[in-house]
Amino acid sequence: MAHNPDAILASTSRAAGPFLSLRPWLLAGAAFMAALPAAAQGQPAEMDQLEAIVVTGSRIVRDGYEAPTPVSVVTAVEIAKSAPVTIADYVNQMPALSGSTTPRTGQALVGGGTAGANLLNLRNLGPNRTLTLLNGRRVTPSMLTGAVDVNTMPTALVQRVDVVTGGASAAWGSDAVAGVVNFVLDTKFSGLKGEVQGGGTTHGDGGNWSGNLAGGTSFADGRGHIVAALNYSKARTVLAEDRDWFRGHKVVPNPTPGNGQPARLLLPGTSLNVTSGGLVTTGPLRGVHFDANGNYDPTPFNFGQESGIYAIGGDQDDYSGRTAEIAQPLEQGSVFSHVSYDLTENINVFGEFSYGDSRAINHSGPFFRTSGQFAVRTDNAYLPADVKAMADAAGINSFGLGFSGERYGRPQGINDRSVQRYLGGFEAELGGDWRMSGYAQHGVSKVGNVVENNPILSRFFLAADAVVDQTTGDIVCRSTLSNPMNGCVPINPFGAAAPTDAQRNYIWGRAEQNIRIQQDVFALDFSGTLASLPAGDLSVAFGGEYRKEKGEADADPISQQTQFYVGNYKPFSGSYDVKEAYAEFLLPVFRDSKLGRSLELNAAGRIADYSESGQVETWKLGGTYRPVDEVQFRVTRSRDIRAPNLNDMFLGGATVLTNLVDPFRANEAIQVNVTVAGNRNLQPEIANTLTAGVVYQPDWLPGFSASLDVYDIKIKEAIATSSAQQLLNACYGGDQLYCSFITRDGAGGRVSSVRVEPFNQRSEVARGLDIEFGYRTYLGEGSLDLRGMLNYVDKLDINSTVATVSRAGEVGTNLGAAQGVPHWRGLFTAGYSLNPIDVQLKARFIGASKIEADYGPADINRNKVPAIVYLDAFFGWTLPVAEGTTQLFVGVENLLDQNPPISQSQDNSGCCSSGANPFVYDLIGRSIRGGIRFKF
Repeated sequence: MAHNPDAILASTSRAAGPFLSLRPWLLAGAAFMAALPAAAQGQPAEMDQLEAIVVTGSRIVRDGYEAPTPVSVVTAVEIAKSAPVTIADYVNQMPALSGSTTPRTGQALVGGGTAGANLLNLRNLGPNRTLTLLNGRRVTPSMLTGAVDVNTMPTALVQRVDVVTGGASAAWGSDAVAGVVNFVLDTKFSGLKGEVQGGGTTHGDGGNWSGNLAGGTSFADGRGHIVAALNYSKARTVLAEDRDWFRGHKVVPNPTPGNGQPARLLLPGTSLNVTSGGLVTTGPLRGVHFDANGNYDPTPFNFGQESGIYAIGGDQDDYSGRTAEIAQPLEQGSVFSHVSYDLTENINVFGEFSYGDSRAINHSGPFFRTSGQFAVRTDNAYLPADVKAMADAAGINSFGLGFSGERYGRPQGINDRSVQRYLGGFEAELGGDWRMSGYAQHGVSKVGNVVENNPILSRFFLAADAVVDQTTGDIVCRSTLSNPMNGCVPINPFGAAAPTDAQRNYIWGRAEQNIRIQQDVFALDFSGTLASLPAGDLSVAFGGEYRKEKGEADADPISQQTQFYVGNYKPFSGSYDVKEAYAEFLLPVFRDSKLGRSLELNAAGRIADYSESGQVETWKLGGTYRPVDEVQFRVTRSRDIRAPNLNDMFLGGATVLTNLVDPFRANEAIQVNVTVAGNRNLQPEIANTLTAGVVYQPDWLPGFSASLDVYDIKIKEAIATSSAQQLLNACYGGDQLYCSFITRDGAGGRVSSVRVEPFNQRSEVARGLDIEFGYRTYLGEGSLDLRGMLNYVDKLDINSTVATVSRAGEVGTNLGAAQGVPHWRGLFTAGYSLNPIDVQLKARFIGASKIEADYGPADINRNKVPAIVYLDAFFGWTLPVAEGTTQLFVGVENLLDQNPPISQSQDNSGCCSSGANPFVYDLIGRSIRGGIRFKF
């Protein structure tokens, strides 16, 4: 069955209708914008300009270059000059963020609830170790993992994004092991501003458009202020087969290893050993294949070079290009409002409401079987007579049949996510510079996971086992002869004919799960000066927080029995709460002394008591030293934690069919059911983090700043979920703990299933350096802006009891496992503004890498991946309109239409991969977007 994702996005069925619930909010928000008084719209007739930024790298407010923990700041002006469809599209280009989940990284997984989401990933340590904040406060998670889909952020009100690239758990709590990404909003905005843009690729696909609108005004003689924002975007699908670089590359076991030959081969033109009509690959009937009508095809079959369930060359059918979606269709929107009011000169109260909704569609590979997985009996009613005669002559009563299954259509995942958040708080001046603030937040996320067109395996096998009823002469299921009321509808397993409605209604079903996540947060904070010292004020911030997380999910009956091809959800429920208290100090040691211009120390500590995993302490100690005005040194040592989340502890389980290689059976390629579930016996993981660096701001070059920072993160008792392939490899290496998750058909038999669950199983190490510089100056009558960010990853190791896996410097498509990261990644921009023109050229650099860092010549035939540079361009023309400004703009991404390098790895769904890693490279090609933005 063919599916049109874009048509489904536009439909109003239950699976495609969550935006019906969003429309009233959009209409209400639009009405508010239209009703803004004219007085509130009289803003300066120019676009925002870059200005000095004060960032919150800790609870004590500091400038980004002054804080002991490195902080990178991206302003709304910088983001606008890239014209991204969503704000995450820009933030994810920052070198410190690598391996983030985006709508371009789906990789043929359905029903997991993450399709279309943008989940930030600092240091490639996982989205669950990156804490996402909104105005310094926690955001209701979009996933059971605690990750936040930043698509729902109110784009039009974002002033800047602060990226804290160091351990920050003492200041902000759990999940800040890799750092913090804080979206800072302009809650005092007055006026009206908005943007509409659209575009697509120069390959004729990937159409997208987005729009946002924000407005704000004061009321009650200036004592109150209200802002609101709307955001909407839509993007269409892109398939790998529509790119000329796609060649069906896969990693397959070498059929003739030894004698200097590697164990694995990365080659184009490979495919599963199947055809659309059906193929026999073993036994006396090897080479028998069927045409589209299900008849015996006497044409000699070219097997090419066989490698387990794969073939190199030959007449097999490779459908991976038709299956691999390198961009998933996504529709999303959000509304946000913030209102504040001065009760007195010293007390301000505020409230926020936000609602976001998204719908994404992705597909798995079609329901295929290899000859080793599906047996056909020779009395099958649909078996051609000439093939039955061959079977009788060979003395067999059954044979294995492999088929691609595209005629049945592809299981289609529909992920509906919504999140609503309510917040109320206050800020109070207590005298002097002492301040108190607090807030209460309630948020609910709902995730609907649906897999449509999903074969019920037991029914398929009953339907395909068709015989002739000798009493009536009708073709029926064999099972119907003994159970006439079982409802089985026979199907022809040969050929490429689409199933009838009756067959589809019997065999295919809908796996479904509805997840509800609730988060409640209460926080109270104080800050001020404890004492005035000769070198400055001794500042302190302290407070407490209570947070409760709750998750629950249902599952359809068939999934609970693990009868579907993919999905097979399990119900679950669970909750935990945490009570926390923290304190942070800033101590100025000296200023303008013989020892230098200044020395400041920063210390923080936090105690957290988790209901499920007990009490844990975090701390940090850092300092900044400025020997001369132009140079500052900074260092921070911290102890950070990540407590197990709802997904880690309570996930009921979901089963998918996965391709693996069994090292116990000479690297035999196999296909098995893999079930992912939670583990309630987890403990918090502990990270010891060190960051140290230098900042240079020369007097001789005004407008220039540069920094270099090294980081070293060591995580012990890391909460980790190994991929099924990693479990097999570790078991082969001798770790019996990993072997306990693997089920075989008898002693030494084929693997029948693998259970994957998280546990405190290993240690992880991330080490590298960040380089950042910025320069702004006048050039002629305009201004020149230069900025560069460069990240070098020296080490990204995962240490288990049997092996150390190195991920630094590798870019293989490790589906289900920790993604690798290149040694070098850079982002460089050069912009020039001369009213009314703005132009910018951006370069994204990815250094030379390996597919697998631990592989040598004996492991694989092709392991080197070349360096690549992507160029992006922006052009804007600003027009004065009334009392505001309007800018027409066009942006080009991947200006030179660079093809991604082949980076296929073994640990992936080889049947459905594109051959390139979407977590690292641009698989889409050149895309162009144009639009208009305005501000009054």
